[in-house]
Amino acid sequence: MQGLKVLGGLLGWTRLTDEWLASVVTPLADAEAARQSLVTAAARTRRFADGEEPAPITADAAGVIRFELQGVVYAVASQLLVVAKGDDPLARAEAALAAEVEAATVRAEGEEHAVGALFLTPATGPDAPSAAELEAWAEALRLASFTHSLGYRVDAEAGAFFLARSPHFA
Repeated sequence: MQGLKVLGGLLGWTRLTDEWLASVVTPLADAEAARQSLVTAAARTRRFADGEEPAPITADAAGVIRFELQGVVYAVASQLLVVAKGDDPLARAEAALAAEVEAATVRAEGEEHAVGALFLTPATGPDAPSAAELEAWAEALRLASFTHSLGYRVDAEAGAFFLARSPHFA
């Protein structure tokens, strides 16, 4: 099962989220793998839009990823949240995403659009949620109003979720 939901104001994010869904490996191994999945999706989106290799995507020492989509330069702060069976991912995701929006807002430079991003991945081993729990999380996140962009993939006992929010569209 997979899906996406994107507000129209985040220019290029429908394609970006779709590219993320096409290339993400579930479950996400760690925070660096999660960030790299976004970099890969951004590069693929820009190549599709521009037809050529665009300017490099950069990341600063704090892990803020900067890239341009459809004339808008985004500064994206992100984190990975591992969610175990029995957890309430909705409450944890909303708080974590708000923290990343704040981090991106503080680190955005000039005309950059700040975006907070959150990657959720299920725990593995004895704490792994069931496929039914993962599907319920996907439905709850799809209906939630605190995210401007959501992409998710749930495969049997694995899954990955990508949420983004920008203060420019609050």
